[in-house]
Amino acid sequence: MYLHHDDDNVDGSQALLGEVVFTVVLVWTFLSAKKYFSESPLLYMLVVSAAQYAGIQIVSGVSAGFMNVAVSLGIKFVDAGEHDSDDLDDAWIYILGFLIGGALGAVLHWVLELGIKKTGASKA
Repeated sequence: MYLHHDDDNVDGSQALLGEVVFTVVLVWTFLSAKKYFSESPLLYMLVVSAAQYAGIQIVSGVSAGFMNVAVSLGIKFVDAGEHDSDDLDDAWIYILGFLIGGALGAVLHWVLELGIKKTGASKA
C-alpha cells in the first residue's frame, strides 16, 4: 500500500476526506482567483500555488499528498510493478478524491458567484 502514513491509525476514508477537501479548496481557489487576479498573472499563480502547497503539506500526513491524480496513480502503478504486488487496493482514493473534490469545488464556486451576482456586489 503506497499511502504515506505518519500514523498507523489512518485509514482510506481519512485519506479520501483529505483529498476531497483540499481538491475543493484548490478548484475553488483556481476558479475564484482567475476572476480577481486576471490582470496580474504572477499574483494569480502565487495564490493558486499557495493553495496547492498548503494542501500538499496538510494532506501528506494521511495520503501521498501529490494533489495530482496522474502522479499519484503513476507512482502506485510503478510501485506495484516493481514489487510484484497487488498494491492498487487504495487507488480508488485518488480517483474518487479528485472527481468528488473537483465537482464540489466547481459547485461551491458557482453557488458563491451566484450569491455575489444576486446581492449586486461587484469586482473589488
